[in-house]
Amino acid sequence: MKLNLTHIAIAGLALCTLFSLYTGTGDAKSPVPDKPSKTYTVQGSDTLWSIVTSHHEYDRYDPRDVIYQIEKMNHMKDSTIQDGQALQLP
Repeated sequence: MKLNLTHIAIAGLALCTLFSLYTGTGDAKSPVPDKPSKTYTVQGSDTLWSIVTSHHEYDRYDPRDVIYQIEKMNHMKDSTIQDGQALQLP
């Protein structure tokens, strides 16, 4: 039996589907809490990214989701922070 282009395309699509299902199941992150749990005072060259990635209690979350929640909690229009600024953290 000859393999034609349709058979090859169907096999490729099946493999891609199986691969995406297999790799997608272990990466699910928990939702970030939406209530403040502590206050952090910005120091020197801090960024929201550096704050989130240096606090190990956020390791189970996507850092972008935590940053979004911090911006939301603190009524920020963007991710600009200043030395001495007090931030509510989830």
